[in-house]
Amino acid sequence: MSTEHRSISAVTYMEYVPFCRNKHELLVFEKMLKALQFTIHEVDHAISYHARQLVRQFALSHSMEMVDTLITAAALAHTELLYTSNSKHFEQINGLILDHYLPNNDEFIDLSN
Repeated sequence: MSTEHRSISAVTYMEYVPFCRNKHELLVFEKMLKALQFTIHEVDHAISYHARQLVRQFALSHSMEMVDTLITAAALAHTELLYTSNSKHFEQINGLILDHYLPNNDEFIDLSN
């Protein structure tokens, strides 16, 4: 994916880190974020408040969970594209810029060097 600006929410970062099997993989992940110039959006009061409203509105009807609402609220707060392989959790959100992708092994960059 080629864009001028890339970002993730702090929630996405925290969601990904436990999948690293060791400190080396964590360093590779952080190296990738730095190399691709990702911004990490912290969860502030406004994002937290909006996420609570989304949970209230969509948790029962669409099984939307806390992590998804925080990521959604961050994307909305920064008017950014939410790029996900699981768009069904986000399709009902008005105003959200959403794009669906299917991961392809050819897209991954080897940053382990």
